[in-house]
Amino acid sequence: MKLKFMFLGRKLRNKLKKIKLIVTDVDGVLTNGLIGYANNLNGLKFFNVKDGLAVKLLKSNNINLAFISGGESEATSARAKSLNISECHTNIEDKGLKIFEIQKRLGFSTESTLYIGDDVNDLDVLPYVNLFITPNDCNYKVKRKADIKLRSNGGEGVLREICDILINI
Repeated sequence: MKLKFMFLGRKLRNKLKKIKLIVTDVDGVLTNGLIGYANNLNGLKFFNVKDGLAVKLLKSNNINLAFISGGESEATSARAKSLNISECHTNIEDKGLKIFEIQKRLGFSTESTLYIGDDVNDLDVLPYVNLFITPNDCNYKVKRKADIKLRSNGGEGVLREICDILINI
């Protein structure tokens, strides 16, 4: 399995080995970005079960997780709760500042932090993270800033793809 990740390069592999905190956007990363509305139903979202297993695998490898979303959503909070992720922050305007707060409170450094984002409001995090990763179908401006561009589209196992890289590096 390690041969599969040789394409990453030594410098990138060394950065990946230092990761102890993954912070991820939600809509467009853990979901496909679609939000459903119907009578008496507001903000229906679909999450990929592969990402749920990834959370368990990452935690068993001493990697912490946090969700940061610009939107307000009961679905996001419910998903975080079901995965025992206590760091779930919604309705966040400045994601970089929120990451800094999380790092300071939990004792993580920039060097040990990876962020997954898909749109321009995620670029605020760049000074606070060591690695910036994007799903395949992210905004083109965001893709230009990515350290790693994944094969998975948002909502199609993005976190699982990162998990596989991290635990097999």
